[in-house]
Amino acid sequence: MCSLRGRRQKRMFQDKRWLKREDILQFVLARKRQSGGFAMTPLLPASLEDTYHAVKILKILAHPIPSSTKAYIASLRWSDYYLPKNLYQLAILYQAMEQVLPTKELSETIRCILKWKKLSLEHLTYLARLLKLLNLGMLKATLCQRISFDRWRVLKELYHIMDCTQVCHISLPQKAASWVKQCQNGDGGFGFMPHTSSFLENTYYALKLMLYLKTKPENIRQCRQFIRYCYVSSRGGFARSPGGVVLLESTYQGLSALKMLEIAF
Repeated sequence: MCSLRGRRQKRMFQDKRWLKREDILQFVLARKRQSGGFAMTPLLPASLEDTYHAVKILKILAHPIPSSTKAYIASLRWSDYYLPKNLYQLAILYQAMEQVLPTKELSETIRCILKWKKLSLEHLTYLARLLKLLNLGMLKATLCQRISFDRWRVLKELYHIMDCTQVCHISLPQKAASWVKQCQNGDGGFGFMPHTSSFLENTYYALKLMLYLKTKPENIRQCRQFIRYCYVSSRGGFARSPGGVVLLESTYQGLSALKMLEIAF
């Protein structure tokens, strides 16, 4: 019997004849290197970040993680990474393989990072995700003290703040919902801020935010159309904007955005 996820995934491709699961799968697997990890292009070495996005795409496609990829992930040493984003990505990859996370070691690493004098909003966001993932409630207060929840310039920053609010149990400002809607352009996509060019990553951030804020885009049909135009059928993947370079990260964002539109809006 098919799972609910499998049925939704199958319907997503059936309802969109322009989107072919086999083409996307071919695009992703073409970037798997001999090491088992994935790279930005078939000519580059594998990286943690590209492997993270590849595995996330395979999950959406309900395709098993190749055994060589599991071996590659197992070969990655936690001590080689210190940035919160990389630590979070490796933790998610461990989860995908159903491996036990080194909670004690990660907890000590997070304590050290929280002592850094300068932490970007992105750093704080991935630390918040790690705290939630590892259920390290005792470090939440230290993290939350370092975040400004009512100041942002672009959609990505508000998206990061959203992640932090869920850990710190603080609501986003009331102005957030209307501001996100103002970022949508006539082509259906979303810009970095109101009156700026549309990009797929901004559209992904906006849909995530609206799902959290329990609102929806002003023009859902045009939003779907913009995402479709970012798909490069000859390559089997998504680009940041129509006619752009196809990337694993953009492909993950495109599929995720379509999934959100399919299920939530």
